[in-house]
Amino acid sequence: MTSDAVTLHVFCSVKGGVGKSTLAVACAKLLADAGRVPVLIDADLTGTSLADGLRLCAPEVETRKDRSANLAAPTGRLLSHTETVSARRARDRIPWEETPPPPVYLNDLLIHGHAQALVDEELTAECPVKPLLWRHELDDGVGYLPSSPLRTDVSIALSWLYRDERFTWIRRMTWLLDGMRQEKFGLTDVVLDLPPGVFGFSLEVMALMAQLAKDHVALPPGFPSTWGDGGWIGRPYLVTTQDRNDLLVAVDYFVQNRREVPTLKLLVNKRTEGFEAIREAVREHVGPVFNTLDGNALAPIDDLRGTLGALFQADGDLRVTSEVRALRQALRLPNGEVRP
Repeated sequence: MTSDAVTLHVFCSVKGGVGKSTLAVACAKLLADAGRVPVLIDADLTGTSLADGLRLCAPEVETRKDRSANLAAPTGRLLSHTETVSARRARDRIPWEETPPPPVYLNDLLIHGHAQALVDEELTAECPVKPLLWRHELDDGVGYLPSSPLRTDVSIALSWLYRDERFTWIRRMTWLLDGMRQEKFGLTDVVLDLPPGVFGFSLEVMALMAQLAKDHVALPPGFPSTWGDGGWIGRPYLVTTQDRNDLLVAVDYFVQNRREVPTLKLLVNKRTEGFEAIREAVREHVGPVFNTLDGNALAPIDDLRGTLGALFQADGDLRVTSEVRALRQALRLPNGEVRP
């Protein structure tokens, strides 16, 4: 493993509404507070976007005569949050067929930009990634790549996520990640928020996590040749709640895949009952297999809705609490001081 390896924190779930995206945001912010250089990629392209939940500012890019975004020509300026909201509304009104208008979303980099062309199994890079990262209005030290919540973009994304094209999209995502690492702008961590449901694109990402858990990474032809050079550390998380209809399905997936993805950790979020009661429910469900599980593989997260809810308020920061320190430990993050 190289000393400058980038850690890839992947958040997935068997269904939506379990707090996966909130934990991904918290993870990225805690990394920044610990002095790391994280980028949060909002790969939940199913109709919601962190760009609407957080007060983010989009990077400005040059526009062509047809009002489409020139991804290869960022101006180096960030739009204000108000300008970003206006640009998002304008994009929703402008008809386009090939290259979309600004602001720049993850969708654009996957389809029209950095990973657009694979020629002779090599990437044709059309734009750098760093200048296209969004930032929080208060500059929290995190780089953001939000997905687009707009209907046209979501329709395209859904066809890629859940149909045969999903393999093409995971290949493009791998090129995008590799391109970010190769730019060498001090990147230390990438936090990847996946769509709900461990199938389609999310399933392919978990397969990628399985590859990273092995001593030798051998990806199929068409993937970056540098991916297996020890430059990535995989840390996947499967987020669930104590709701038995969610918890037990998540446990089934966890047990079935723990050998292929030994680094997978099950996070029980929004916990309000005793953790031993949850452990007993899991023990009863999976039987003797429970005794073979790593004691740290099942981690509780107390009810932090008041604390984590601050992420989506105007100031957008976490508060210093014992629960936040416990969250950092559950996510296997380095120590650091949360912003006051």
